[in-house]
Amino acid sequence: MKVLFTSSQPYTILLAKKMVKNGFIPTYFFTSSDTKSIIKKEFPDAIIHNYHNAIKGIPSEDLQEIELLPLEIEMLNYLSQYESIALSMLDRNDSISDSFKHRERLDYYYQTLKYWYTVILKLDIKLVYFEEEPHQANDYILYLVTKYLNINTYMSVRTISNLGIIPMKNFEKGSIPLIKLYNKNIEEYENKKTLPKLSKHLDEYFKKIRGTYNDILSDHLWDQVEEYNNSIKKKKSETY
Repeated sequence: MKVLFTSSQPYTILLAKKMVKNGFIPTYFFTSSDTKSIIKKEFPDAIIHNYHNAIKGIPSEDLQEIELLPLEIEMLNYLSQYESIALSMLDRNDSISDSFKHRERLDYYYQTLKYWYTVILKLDIKLVYFEEEPHQANDYILYLVTKYLNINTYMSVRTISNLGIIPMKNFEKGSIPLIKLYNKNIEEYENKKTLPKLSKHLDEYFKKIRGTYNDILSDHLWDQVEEYNNSIKKKKSETY
C-alpha cells in the first residue's frame, strides 16, 4: 500500500520506517530543510515536496514535468459543497496584505485540485497520512480529493494541553472508539448517576482551567505565548 505523508516532522520518518515493516510503501513526503536529506537517504525512491512550496501551490521538485489530469465533472459537482471552505481557508495566507483576490484563489483551488488528483492516481496512492486535521487550504484540498476518490486517510488530532492525541480517519466523524466510550459513560451515568473517574492528569488540567487566564495560556498556545502577548500590546497601543 503506497502512502503519502503530509508531514515534514522528524517523527514522521520514524513512523514511516515502522510502517515499512508492515508492508506499507512510503511514496511521497512533505519535507523541511531539517528532514529533506534524511528522507532522501531513508527512502531514496520517494517523491519529496517542500511543505512551504506545497502551501504556495508549487509542485514537488520531483514532479515539475508531470502532466496534470483533467478534472471530472462529477468530481467538481461533488466538491462544490466544499469549495467556499477551501477559499476561506486561504484567508490565513493573506492576513496582512489583503491582496489574494477571489479570481486568484479560484485559480489556486482548481490547480491544486488537479495536482493532487493527478498525484494520487498516477502514483497509485492508497493511504494519505495527515499530521493533523487540515490547517492549510492545500492540505484541505488534498483531503477533499481523498474523499472523492475514497482513499484511506489517517490523522492525529491534538487534544487540549498535553493530554495526548486522538487518532481518527476523518475529522468530520471524529474518533469512533472515543465517541462510543463517551456514549457508554453517559449511559452509565444516567443509570447509576455516577461520574467516570478522571485521570490525575486530566483532573489537574480542570483545576488549572478554573484558575487565571494566564495560568492556562501556555497550555493552549505552547510556543506562541510571546507572539500573543505582543499582539495584545499592539492592539492596546493602537486603541489609545
